[in-house]
Amino acid sequence: MLDATPVGSPRISEGAGVARLLTKETKMTLDRVVLSFAGMMVLLSVALGVYVSPYWHLLTVFVGLNLIQSSFTGFCPAAIAFRKLGVKPGCAFS
Repeated sequence: MLDATPVGSPRISEGAGVARLLTKETKMTLDRVVLSFAGMMVLLSVALGVYVSPYWHLLTVFVGLNLIQSSFTGFCPAAIAFRKLGVKPGCAFS
C-alpha cells in the first residue's frame, strides 16, 4: 500500500486510540527532561539495588517521594538544575 502523505509534512498516527500529530521538531522541554531523569534514576537505583546493595532502593524511595511533593508544591530541585543548564522551560515547572 502506498503512503499518500506528502514528503516533509506531519504524519498522523493512532496512539492509544487518540490521533496525534507527529512533527520532526519535537523538543525536549524541562518537564520531559525532569520526568525522563526521574525514570532513569528509578531504573538505575533498582538495578543497583538488585546487583550491588539493597540500600540503593532508598534512592528509589527518595525519587518517588520527590515526584509526589513536586506534584503538590511545584518545587523540584532537578528542574532548577536543568533550567540553569539551559533546558527550555515547559508548563509544569515555571
